[in-house]
Amino acid sequence: MLLCVYLLYCLLQVNSGCEVDRGQKPDISKSVGDSVVLPCSCTNPKDKSDPVQWGYTKTFRVGKYEPEVMVFPEDDRQSQRYRGRVQREIQNPPGYLSLIISDLTEEDGGTYVCGVNGKFASAVTLHVKGCSVLEIWDRSVTKSPGESVLLPCPCPSDSNITPRTVTWSFSKEGQSEVKTPVSNDTGSYRSRVWTFDQEKSRNFSLLVSDLTKEDSGRYLCTVYEDNPPAVELKVTGCALLENKQTVIISKYPRDSVLLSCSCTELQDKPVTVQWITPHHGDLLSTELPQRYNGRVQTFNQNSPGNLSVLISDLTEEDGGRYSCWINQNQYRHFSLSVRGCTLSEPQEKTIIKYPGDSVLLPCSCSDTKTKPQSVKWQRVDSGGTEVSSGTDGYNGRLHMFNEGLPANLSLLISNLMEQDEGTYRCTINNNQSISITLNVKGNGSSLLKNWEPIIILCVFILILLSLLGGVAYSFWKYGIGRKIRSEEETGQRQKDMDWETYTTVIYQGLCKPTQDQVPLIMTHSY
Repeated sequence: MLLCVYLLYCLLQVNSGCEVDRGQKPDISKSVGDSVVLPCSCTNPKDKSDPVQWGYTKTFRVGKYEPEVMVFPEDDRQSQRYRGRVQREIQNPPGYLSLIISDLTEEDGGTYVCGVNGKFASAVTLHVKGCSVLEIWDRSVTKSPGESVLLPCPCPSDSNITPRTVTWSFSKEGQSEVKTPVSNDTGSYRSRVWTFDQEKSRNFSLLVSDLTKEDSGRYLCTVYEDNPPAVELKVTGCALLENKQTVIISKYPRDSVLLSCSCTELQDKPVTVQWITPHHGDLLSTELPQRYNGRVQTFNQNSPGNLSVLISDLTEEDGGRYSCWINQNQYRHFSLSVRGCTLSEPQEKTIIKYPGDSVLLPCSCSDTKTKPQSVKWQRVDSGGTEVSSGTDGYNGRLHMFNEGLPANLSLLISNLMEQDEGTYRCTINNNQSISITLNVKGNGSSLLKNWEPIIILCVFILILLSLLGGVAYSFWKYGIGRKIRSEEETGQRQKDMDWETYTTVIYQGLCKPTQDQVPLIMTHSY
């Protein structure tokens, strides 16, 4: 029995993990200097594989997946000519094992085999042409905005010609006479075009990246004075408004935010659209993360080019970078910060009160518009006992203010008792806290407290009596002063009267007539 269980376990172990999709893939044709993606995947793309291995063989026999040299990974077994030119395509799920080879050469032509744990089971043959040949079906290319296009140029007959002697020009549809040179020195093409600048290269193709609708038209590859067939390029589809920009947004918890992303023409419909969240999920996926359920709204039902999303009832965890990706080549980033509660007074403090008093234990957010996701009051000295209206000993004596004022987390305790003394802690979101020590003084201290009103009244009476005494003294001093001035004025008047009497007597004595003097009487006749 144990043997059967063991064999079953071994069988499950062998069958677990990635099993490479067996068989030969369609051939791929590329030109010198191009890049290529060689496809390979697990039978179940969601399986996580062991390290993938790629090998190369010049000649391939059906059913024989045996490499001559190793191409990937980059270790001591890797062929030197692939150094720095190969990498895994990591954007897809782990079960995709595709390989990218850049800067192709003619020597890269052959068959590539893919496998895991040294067991190769998938093959793809690559053909690398030394010079692009402009076939009839290559003369018209259709692309979407934001994509890149490789415009082929026919091989000149002169083998001494290099890309440096080839020129590219562009003309709008219906304006073939007006030709605009295409190079990195041309305004609208600056930093968007690339050509093969190798002395011995036979690739004269033109790579144009970040395509726009204005790039639509005829492109002509000219060698000397020859006029080969032109390539018609048509750029259609959704062109992202404000492409490759980052928007910074700041919000508060429970707010809503509109992440604006749209095509320049609202009736254009992109081939693919993705909204990447800070946790690398997709807001538009059917497997939307649970915390976004019911909070995300889209607007492309009537306007296919309106790719904006509305996220409501924001939380602090919603902060981060959101990206709107169109056709995997156009994007717009949004850096969203949701400002949460930060305690305004993180330092500890001590409050002294008396039995029967009320005390306010302060705790609040520094920004009055913020609200914590959770708040909890505890008695630290009682083993972290939660302090709430349901806690024994506090029934009917507690009150909080955060219902009307979300940022005010203070706790009011009324009708204090001596057993309320201790250290209280206010904790928000389980990561920020403030501690407050409450001292409740009783006995002798309370007696002193009862005498406080009497002492204050006595002090007030003493101050009042002092003021009345000062006023009485001022009046008394003023009365004495008036009396002294009155007496002085009376004495002065007496002195003046005595002096007048004295002068009168003297004058009369000097002017009295003698007996011999007869008064002269003058009469007047009429």
